[in-house]
Amino acid sequence: MGEMVLEAIQQASTNFLRTAAELVPRAVVTISLVLVGWIIAVLLKRVTRLVLTRTGFGRLCERQGLAEALRNADLPPAAVILSSLVFWVVWIGFLLSGVDVLGFSALQGLVHEFALFVPRLLVGLVVVVVGLVLSNVAWRATLLGAVNAKLPSPRVLAGTVRTLGLILTAAMALDQIAVARTIVL
Repeated sequence: MGEMVLEAIQQASTNFLRTAAELVPRAVVTISLVLVGWIIAVLLKRVTRLVLTRTGFGRLCERQGLAEALRNADLPPAAVILSSLVFWVVWIGFLLSGVDVLGFSALQGLVHEFALFVPRLLVGLVVVVVGLVLSNVAWRATLLGAVNAKLPSPRVLAGTVRTLGLILTAAMALDQIAVARTIVL
């Protein structure tokens, strides 16, 4: 009986040491990937913000009314939002790659799902930007037309057109990234 207990303890300790010997190098690689990914993400964030600033992206946002909409929503400028988005997409990609290196079977599909999600997210962002621009154009056109036609409450009418455009834009973007698809439909 004592030999069985001793053999079970030896087997358990052998299994533990073998698992630890396999896991420690993977954990070191994971930590390295996450740290390198964070550094790359920070650099890409700064480069993105610099490129957007140098190309006059802020002036374009001002002309299209996006900057005003962001200020009204107490959000940072569009260049800051886009550069932060670049940071998070890159860093989460590295983070998921690091988790994939660990070899946990429950988390194996995360990297693949994330790789499928990023293009949908980018298309959703393009839909939002185009929708904001078109909603502002429709708002201005409706306001001018309603004022010229001397309709009562032209601002309310134009605001309604803009709100409907934004709702349609949000629904299209959510459908594109496959979030709350049944609610959107």
